[in-house]
Amino acid sequence: MRTIIAIIRSLAALSFFIVYLTVFIVFSILTLRRWSLHLGAPLMRFFGRTTLKIVGAPLIFKNDWPFTDEKPCVVIVNHQSTLDVLLAASICPNRAGAIGKKELIWVPFMNLAWWSLRLFMVDRSNHEAAVRTIKEATENTLKHKRAVMLAPEGTRSKNAELLPFKKGAFHIALEGKLPIYPVVFSGAAEAMPKYTFWAYPQPIMAEFLPMVPTEDWTRETLDQHIQAIHRDMNQAYLKLRHEMDLPLLPSQKSAEQETK
Repeated sequence: MRTIIAIIRSLAALSFFIVYLTVFIVFSILTLRRWSLHLGAPLMRFFGRTTLKIVGAPLIFKNDWPFTDEKPCVVIVNHQSTLDVLLAASICPNRAGAIGKKELIWVPFMNLAWWSLRLFMVDRSNHEAAVRTIKEATENTLKHKRAVMLAPEGTRSKNAELLPFKKGAFHIALEGKLPIYPVVFSGAAEAMPKYTFWAYPQPIMAEFLPMVPTEDWTRETLDQHIQAIHRDMNQAYLKLRHEMDLPLLPSQKSAEQETK
């Protein structure tokens, strides 16, 4: 019965997803994307939060949404689930931008939504093309005072662990001297594990970590800064999981066995 209810909820969410994005895409085409930067973020926040409620995975904020000023910045989130697209939409700053994998061009509706919102796609298999995309995103972020959002892990975790970070997001922050806003989600991996096609009822919690300034960053110290942010996000993530009574991760189980 639990699976049947989950399937029904997911189908309802998919229907809402298709209708909502279709209306938005048609509006963007008719207006030549003229209002994308101004209306895109509020509409996406409503879309993301509503869809999560439909599937039974409401988003709970542990602390206040910090993006009250329209200023260029980099927002990084952990990547656990297919629901992460909705989670990112739910918390996106005004004038938000994002970088996603090039494979999104083959995903119906998502590809047109990406175009409508003036977002970027990166070819992870081509280093030179990826560098060009990062440069374009940096210039666009600074010029239009956008907030660019990325998942630095690059792919969804198979076991809910926080994966190592790729450097693209941090190069954007370094080149533009942009502040970084880390955001941690907990519960998404349980709501919709990797390789599943529907979501199960499971609240998801979001925590906004303190802003990280980058004015004094250099290329020589970049790896150290990335490791520090990864450590802080992982600690916050594990703490959230504990507060939500979620199962221990494989690394935690191994650590417990070693201490016995």
